[in-house]
Amino acid sequence: MSATWARTKPAFQDLYSGMILSHRMEQSESQELIRLALADMVESWGIPQHCYFDNGKAFMSKMLTGRMKFRFRFKVKDEDPTGILENLGVTVHPVRPYRGQSKPIERAWKDLADRISKHPRMAGAYLGNRPDAKPENYGSKAIPIAELREFVAAEIRRHNLREGRTSHTAKGRSLWETFRESYEAPTTLVKRATEAQRQFFLLAGAGIAARRPNGEINLFGNRYWDERLIGFAGRKLMVRFDPENLHDDVLVYTLAGEPICHAACIADEGFDTADAARKIERKRRAFIRGMREMVELHRELSAADVAALIPDAPDMPGGSPGVVQMVAGNTVRKIEAEADADAFARGVARLSGEVVGFPEKKRGE
Repeated sequence: MSATWARTKPAFQDLYSGMILSHRMEQSESQELIRLALADMVESWGIPQHCYFDNGKAFMSKMLTGRMKFRFRFKVKDEDPTGILENLGVTVHPVRPYRGQSKPIERAWKDLADRISKHPRMAGAYLGNRPDAKPENYGSKAIPIAELREFVAAEIRRHNLREGRTSHTAKGRSLWETFRESYEAPTTLVKRATEAQRQFFLLAGAGIAARRPNGEINLFGNRYWDERLIGFAGRKLMVRFDPENLHDDVLVYTLAGEPICHAACIADEGFDTADAARKIERKRRAFIRGMREMVELHRELSAADVAALIPDAPDMPGGSPGVVQMVAGNTVRKIEAEADADAFARGVARLSGEVVGFPEKKRGE
């Protein structure tokens, strides 16, 4: 069994025949999408003994590979919950990072990429194989995601049923015929999941600490409780829930995978779906990231640099009055004007040799 990710399409492939057993497709990468692809594969074909996993964070999430000893990502801690594959008894082999030869499914992705991206139905939506190698009609069309999912599923079926395969196991047959021969062989033992195991991969999971003092579980703003949780107050537990209906009951397990109880939703005060909660959380993280970048920018700039970024104050606008009106009756201005006239007359008289007299006092002075 091999699993990998190609342009937000997690898929599981049978190593013997090369047939793609299950796949899911979405607009963004998430461990939930991989869980659903895994659930499709296990429900349809059974539990594999070995699985070669891509080394991406979504594949190596603790929900899928928790408590697995050999991992290239994350630290293994005692309080980690048991992952889905560990619970199913699947031996996981992480492929080597940056080594495409260790991923057998990459060959299938190459064939499908050529058939899907360059198909006439995708004309105008093909992005090109490099940023500097865009087709002439690039960006002239967009394919709705629902239509693209349907088309990709049809091409994967065509890929599995195409005859004339030249691998050493196919020998001219299709991937489906090769897989069916090995799958239906008398010596092939197919393991099916028990009902308890089905709950592990059909429901999403999260490690959450039961709150003191009554063991209440808080998940996406909703509150869940059962009297059997009182004895686990303050301890971290594994909670399994339906991501499309968070107001329903949840299943509570110990970190080792032992069932505890069904906890009822006693207060549906939060989100009703996990997707809505993730969207709000992404926006919150983006806002915090923007605020941190602004703080770092202020730290890197000196006071003079910040002052230089502040624009100068604008000049006051000029103007002239439309009508000028003289104000009469200003006694102070009148006296000043008369004194200036007398001083000017005395100066002229002195220059001409006339006797300069003192100004006459006004009556009342």
